[in-house]
Amino acid sequence: MPSSVVAQLVRVAAFQNPEFYRAQAMRMPTYGKPRIISGAELHPQHVGLPRGCLDEALEVLKVLGIKPILKDERHRGEPLALTFLGTFRPRPPAQTRPRRPRGVVASRDAQASGLATETAEN
Repeated sequence: MPSSVVAQLVRVAAFQNPEFYRAQAMRMPTYGKPRIISGAELHPQHVGLPRGCLDEALEVLKVLGIKPILKDERHRGEPLALTFLGTFRPRPPAQTRPRRPRGVVASRDAQASGLATETAEN
């Protein structure tokens, strides 16, 4: 793959580090804090991107006239025999909740209080 295409795909998975800019604004040292955080992984035969970047990566490839080959190699894992001992809060109706086919929906408060997080469909 040409390095220019790899660079564009890596840029899709990159975002600015708020900790860097917070420290910079307070005139604190920024040593060891990257300005940009990248979620991309470079491999010899492919570029690994987070699932949330799929739509934008496909758009970049479409603009460049490249037809991607997608291969899902996620491991499904093994089911666990667990029992939930807490209580759930009432859920809003399904039509009011946004569908998120890629990624994970998690709440920091739910994790802290021991409630389960909701995982989006594969």
